Order: sequence, then C-alpha cells, then structure tokens
Amino acid sequence: MRRPLLITAVLLILLLSFASSGQPARGQGDGDSPPTVYDVFLTDDGDAAAQQVLFVDARTGLSVVVAAPGSDHTLIKQGVIYREAGTGFVRIATPDGRADIFAPIPPGQPNVRVDWVVSPGRERLAWTVTVSDGPNLVSDLYIAPGDGSGAQLALHATSTQGIGVLPLAVGDAGDWVDYARRADLFAPPSEDGSAPPSPRSAVDEALRLDVAAGASAPLPELPATAPGCPCPVAVTPDGARFARLWADEDGAFAVTVWEIGADFSAQVEPLATDYERAAGLLLSPDGERAVYTLARGQTRLRYALVVANLLTGEQRLVNDRLDGDLRAAAFVAGGEALLMTGALGEGTYKVWLADGVAVQVSPHTYLGHIG
Repeated sequence: MRRPLLITAVLLILLLSFASSGQPARGQGDGDSPPTVYDVFLTDDGDAAAQQVLFVDARTGLSVVVAAPGSDHTLIKQGVIYREAGTGFVRIATPDGRADIFAPIPPGQPNVRVDWVVSPGRERLAWTVTVSDGPNLVSDLYIAPGDGSGAQLALHATSTQGIGVLPLAVGDAGDWVDYARRADLFAPPSEDGSAPPSPRSAVDEALRLDVAAGASAPLPELPATAPGCPCPVAVTPDGARFARLWADEDGAFAVTVWEIGADFSAQVEPLATDYERAAGLLLSPDGERAVYTLARGQTRLRYALVVANLLTGEQRLVNDRLDGDLRAAAFVAGGEALLMTGALGEGTYKVWLADGVAVQVSPHTYLGHIG
C-alpha cells in the first residue's frame, strides 16, 4: 500500500539531517525506478495489534505501510524484524509491503527464549536461543551477516542453575559479541499481569566473546567498594569502550567507562538529584561523553536528560521536562544534539545538548534509513 505520509517537508528535512556523515547516495535511475533509500518509522500508540512500519521514500515522501504487530522492532539491512504478537514468530517487514517469516531466527515458545541485536552499521546480526527445562538451561549464540544468511554458532552454554545468555552488542566486523549471563530470562509476568522488564535494561555479569578464538572474557565491573549492579551498560560502536551507569549509597548517579584491553578508566562525579531511577545509557562514538535519562514518581512521572563529560568528570541536567520516557538513540548534528525516541510511543525528538531544547520531529518512532 503506497500513500503520502503526513510529515511536513520541514520535519522530513530534519530527519534527513540526523545522519552525521556517510548517508548512502540515492538512486539515479529514471522516474519508473523504485526508490533506493527509505526513512523507516514505527507507529506505536500503545496498541501492539495496530503497529505499522512505514517505509518513506526519502526523495518523494511517499510511504509503504506494512502491518507489523508485535515487539522488538529492529532495523536490519533489508527491513524491520520483529517478534509477532501472539505467535512468537520472527517476521521481517520490507519496503515491498510484505511481512514474511524471517527464517534465520527461530520462533520463541513458552520454554524457548529468543533475543537479538544488530551491529551499529547493520553489517552483523547476533541472536541467542535459550531452551529451559526447569533449572537446566541451554543457550546457543549465533552470528550472521546483516541479512541473517550463513549463520554460525559462536557460543554454546549450559547451566544447571537457570542461567542463560542474553546478547548485548555485536561489532560490524563480526569479531566480537558482548553478552550477559542472566538468571531471570524466564521470569513470570508481574502480579498485575504485565510482562517483566527487559533483562537488557540492567546488567550484572557481562562478557565479551572473541568469535575467532571462541573464548570469552569478563567485561569490567565496579570495584568491590562501590554499590553493585545490575545496572545499565553501554559500549561504543567500535567496541573500544564499555560503560556502566550506577547509583551510590546516597542515590546519586554516576558513569564509569573503561578502555577494553587497556589500563584506562574514567568516572564522572555522582550527580545528586531528586530522581529515583536511571536508564537509557548511551556513549558517544569516541567514548568521551555519555547520556542517560532519569525518572521519578509512580503515577505522575517526570523525566530528565543528563549529559556526562568523561574527560572533565562533570555531568549536568540538560532537560528536566522531557515529553515522556525518551531514550537516546544516536548522537547527531556533529555530536551537538541527540536523536531520542519514546519508549512508550511518544515519537521522535531532536534534543540539543547545549540548552536542552527538544523538538518533536515525528509522532512516530524513527528506526533509521536503509538503501
């Protein structure tokens, strides 16, 4: 189905300016040639059954709309993969209007959990299949090119204590995969019937797999004198730096970053606020800055954005009135702004780090562009 998308030309120009460099060139064919570059959005108004993926021709503004009800919508090289609501099947929505089974990744079942991550440049895809038999868990981690073809088994792990494997990040070259060992992968829904929080939102034991060597090494942990995790983690796109977001015994939030394979670490001074929770940690590509969001309240929620300078050790509140539960998706505009998307379908925002000004550029969630 092809129809005009209700995004003004101004908003579309803002979205196209998000990429800092290296955006693929558009096709030079005649007017009958299909578009070669799409900006991809997810509509999400809280109703999973009504979700749609929008492939917007970056040149004409026309869109292809694909019904994609489910969760974990992730942009890969050919389209958007997602976990289909009600079935557990993994499907892929593509710009030709189809939503087919994505064969490389098997469906989830009551005793089978499936999780995936894609590399920053969408050159690699990694996923885990964890099978539960009571306290006995078997986890297999696979890695494949960005289209899912030619998958190889990179890690096989077993546990008699209910501990499974969860992928965290994968490098574009496919030479490393970060993962966590978790004991709550099959946690039941909460008492109110809602699903438990994603285990990826907070991590304790994290490791890096050297794919060629088939060996894993622990990623850095906080000193024994510091409050423990689970806590949010992040890694730079090149895998060179790894960070943890944690709270001290007084509830002040801080970030520590380590250079992987080197004797280097940096930490910002804890920031004391009246906020109770922190999430959404993101490192800048050079690993010198970190951003995260804060939340407080139970019914009337308030959200704030923090930027931490890991070179000076300082951090500050950039915006204490975010329009919802926004999470940083990427540094844009030469690192002077953030692309933020709503965790609960609040849309897509551009937030300037100098003054915290936030501008909604789309009512939908921007997933990226493909060509």
